[in-house]
Amino acid sequence: MAESTVPPYTITEVRRILDNIRSMWRDRDENGFSLHTSVSDTDTIVTFATKFMRGHQRKRHARRARNKKKKK
Repeated sequence: MAESTVPPYTITEVRRILDNIRSMWRDRDENGFSLHTSVSDTDTIVTFATKFMRGHQRKRHARRARNKKKKK
């Protein structure tokens, strides 16, 4: 089973939050846009984006390490 990029969120929750952030960005002329807008009970856009980026890099490095072991 696939692991979420941003624990403790599920993959579905991560996708929903990313979709909400995209919508907020698209509608920024009408509503403004702030990185400090809440996207969950515990995270703002900036904290979620940082966790997402770090999680994505962690998974990428783990995948590369697995692929290197397979080639040997």
